[in-house]
Amino acid sequence: MSSVQTKPIPIIVSRPLLLGLAVAILAGAGFLLLAHGVLNDQFTSLNHHLLLAIHAHQSPLLTAVARALSFIGSAVGITLLGGAVCVVWIRKRRSVDAWMIGVLLVGCALITEAMKHIYQQSRPQVFPPLEAIFNFSFPSGHTLTSFSFALFVSVLMLRRGRPTLQRWCAALGLLATALLIATSRMYLGVHWPTDVAAGILVAAIWTSACLMTRRWVLTRRMRRQSRYS
Repeated sequence: MSSVQTKPIPIIVSRPLLLGLAVAILAGAGFLLLAHGVLNDQFTSLNHHLLLAIHAHQSPLLTAVARALSFIGSAVGITLLGGAVCVVWIRKRRSVDAWMIGVLLVGCALITEAMKHIYQQSRPQVFPPLEAIFNFSFPSGHTLTSFSFALFVSVLMLRRGRPTLQRWCAALGLLATALLIATSRMYLGVHWPTDVAAGILVAAIWTSACLMTRRWVLTRRMRRQSRYS
């Protein structure tokens, strides 16, 4: 009897996985160093100088823009964006991607709250804040969530099909928006620069974990399908 030849299934240990692990490890090391410095008040002077430099450019127009950006990066704003992306992906039969972006955003909320209570960093009082918030500061939840969302969507956008100029512009636009959201939190006086830096690093770790999980799920699905084909 002739054996049935099937297409080889991609192994789990691959270049994307190794790249994800490398990013997570480097970002994790950076976060630990940053958190250690925050706990030991090593960035107090730098934080104050940077916030004052940002505050020097305050104007009614910039305040309105900052508040709009902060809404986009808030729980309500990012949930609406994530929901819209999920609907598009479900219609395109990308159910795994839709589920994973839900996991990504829920994880962002849980990680943010857990870390705020672990580090218990006080909010800035360098100048009267333009937004009233009374919980802890480190890390910035808006930054963590917006960068996680932007990184996750951008990577999938560039890896599916040919990375055209349009796709690159869309990905860079998402990342630029996340950076502006992070800056708006400092402009409004509700986050230290170290809060924002921590949010970016944690976003890199969490997004890498979600992308690696997505790849593992898709690989298992392909293997199951090959058994019954």
